[in-house]
Amino acid sequence: MKADLKTILDDARARDTALINLIIFTDRQAMALFRVYVTVGAATAVAAASGLLGVDPLLHFAGPSTAAIALVLAVACWFCLRAMVPSDVGLPGRAAEFWQWTTDELISEEHVLRAYLQQTKAVQDVNRATNERGAIALSWAKRLGIAAPIAGLAIGAIGLILSGI
Repeated sequence: MKADLKTILDDARARDTALINLIIFTDRQAMALFRVYVTVGAATAVAAASGLLGVDPLLHFAGPSTAAIALVLAVACWFCLRAMVPSDVGLPGRAAEFWQWTTDELISEEHVLRAYLQQTKAVQDVNRATNERGAIALSWAKRLGIAAPIAGLAIGAIGLILSGI
């Protein structure tokens, strides 16, 4: 059974659109996390500086744990930026040169379809790789966002144990 030309083209276009939407979604998620991490990270960095440089014993005790949170969030911000790094994205559709080539009377419909699908595969491979890079970086950013308060609690607990409380 031969597939219908319209079905093949519609399916290829839908896949192109889905891959581009995944890239956009990852980018938007990374930007949202980046905004939160920068805001919370800056606040905890100020708290850490106050604690480490201040004379109040309670603030001084909290300094290392808030510094750990700020540090982990700074690394998480870096991963957010990695997820949003500009990269090649294969746009759907074909250049004018492709469509000019298809008007040649010696080119059969089968050749046009094969060339179209070959170019589509190359574009989708680029988009898949771009999406994968962004998704991996975003995954690390999310993990570090979860690890930041855990790191702060761990440093605080170590401080409690060492101080004998």
